[in-house]
Amino acid sequence: MKREEAWTWLRKTDSMALQETLRDLDRSFRNFFDRRARYPRFKSAHAAVHSYRTRNQSNSIRWEGNQLRLPRIGCVTVRPRHIVEGRILNATVMQTMTGHFYVSLCMKREIEPLPAKKEKRHLGLILDPQGCFIGSTGFCIPLPESLSEREQRIARLKRDLARGQKGSANYEKRRARIVRQEERIWNTEQDFLQKLTTRLTREYSLIVVETRQGSSRGDSAGLRTTGWQGFLALLRYKAEENGCEILAVPIRKTPGQTCRKCGSPRSGVPSDHRGRWICPVCHAENDGIAAARTLLRRGLGLQAYKRLRCQNSQPNRKPRSGIRWK
Repeated sequence: MKREEAWTWLRKTDSMALQETLRDLDRSFRNFFDRRARYPRFKSAHAAVHSYRTRNQSNSIRWEGNQLRLPRIGCVTVRPRHIVEGRILNATVMQTMTGHFYVSLCMKREIEPLPAKKEKRHLGLILDPQGCFIGSTGFCIPLPESLSEREQRIARLKRDLARGQKGSANYEKRRARIVRQEERIWNTEQDFLQKLTTRLTREYSLIVVETRQGSSRGDSAGLRTTGWQGFLALLRYKAEENGCEILAVPIRKTPGQTCRKCGSPRSGVPSDHRGRWICPVCHAENDGIAAARTLLRRGLGLQAYKRLRCQNSQPNRKPRSGIRWK
C-alpha cells in the first residue's frame, strides 16, 4: 500500500505501529466471530484519548539519558520519576484531550520476591460506603476531600454541557473542562491508592480483604475510577514484591453492612468518620473497626481450615468399602 500514490502518507508513520494496528484489527475480528465482542468500529476523531502502540525491534526504543528514543519520532524529553531496568517490549504513546502526552512502556525483567516477614502482623481491611478504609488495628483513612468537590464540579459542568449545541466551539470547550476535571480525579485517586497500598504491604504480613459475589463498580463506594477490584489488583502485585500475603474472603454480605446483634441489613443508614452507625431495627451501635476484626477472624479461620485440609489429605490412601471418595 505504501507504493501506491493514494497511500503515500503511510510512509510518514512507523512500520511497527502499522503492524500493531493490523494485529489489533485481527484480534478484534477474532473476538467478534467468537462472540466475545461486538463488530469492530473505526476510531473516533472526537475521542478523549488518542494513542498508538509501536514495538521495539533492533533496540529502536531505548533510553538516552533523560530522553526516550521512539521510532520515526526520535528523542523525546520525558519526566520519569525513575527509570526501570529491563527489556522494553513495546511503547504506547497517548495524548489526552487536555493536550498532555504520556508514554507507557511494557518491559520484561526478573523480579525476586522478598521473603516472608518475620514479624507476623495481620490486618482486616474493609471499605465503608462513605469512602473510608477501615482496618482491624483501629485506623480509619478517608479518601481525599478534593474528590467530592471535583465530582460536584463535574456534575455542574455536565448540566451546562447538556444545554449547549453539539458541535459548537463552546460545546467543545465545556467538554474539555470536564475531561480536565476527570483527569485530575484520576490522578488524585491513583496517587492516594498507590501510597496506601505500598504502606500496607510493607507494614503487614497478612491482609484479609473481601470479595463480593457479582461485584462491580457499583460496589466500589467512594472509589470513582478504579473501583474495589482495581484497588485489589494494586494490592496483590505490590504484596508479591514486599513479601506480604493477600487473603480474599468470598462473602455475600459485608460484615460492616449487617448488624452485629440482630443481623439486619444496614439499608442506607449513614455513618460517621469512624464508620459507626445505629441499627434501625434494634438500635444497636455498630462500628467499622469491629466489622474489620470480624472479617479478619473469618480470614484466619479460612486459612487454618485450608492448612488442616492439606495436612490431612492423603491421595495414596485406598478408599474404604462403602465410601465414595472424590
